[in-house]
Amino acid sequence: MPPVETAPKGRGLVSFAECILLAGYLSLAVELIIFPVPSVASSRQLLSKEQGSASAHTVLGKARSLPLALKMVLLFLPTLLIIGLFLLPPLLALRPDFEDFLVPLLEPAPPWLPFLGALFVAAGRLLTFASTLALRQARQQPLRGELDLPLQTGRLFRRSRNPGLLGMYLFFAGLLLYFPNVVLLTGFAGYLLHMHFRILMEESHLEARYGRAYQRYCRQTPRYL
Repeated sequence: MPPVETAPKGRGLVSFAECILLAGYLSLAVELIIFPVPSVASSRQLLSKEQGSASAHTVLGKARSLPLALKMVLLFLPTLLIIGLFLLPPLLALRPDFEDFLVPLLEPAPPWLPFLGALFVAAGRLLTFASTLALRQARQQPLRGELDLPLQTGRLFRRSRNPGLLGMYLFFAGLLLYFPNVVLLTGFAGYLLHMHFRILMEESHLEARYGRAYQRYCRQTPRYL
């Protein structure tokens, strides 16, 4: 009896999932290039020698005042690693055999897992892009480089103080479901910790800027969910 042939990866349900992954990455590129939203806790701002509008007593102000070498190690290098992690799934899509070197978590993986990962990717990108558009609409003068946006408490921001980042968490979780391996799992944990620290820096700036209004908003709205 001849051996039963299995469908190669990239056909049927999986090929549809790969299309969603590709669309997710394309939307991310469009967002970063055409619809950028500046942040006081971005790598560029943190590596800047200027204090800007950040108070020296806030977490953000203290991070900006660190020596450049220390900021490179604590802030810039993790950002480079995160970028590398986000570029890893497209490489695995082109060369699935590379995943064996990353220690797969499931062997074999359930056939429905890539589709579930693609759904997470789609949901995450929709959430992040919607919050990006809401932030850009709130800007009085839509000029690149404007950092101090009005405090957002409506629409998506009534349910979460950081819906855009929550969408990025879903995006990364979807990539992990599609390519379940130890490297992406470890990177996901590091990504959560690193971005949480950036959120704390940004929150310290917002509290110093908006005072009781921001404190009241924090009591009413969770940081993520």
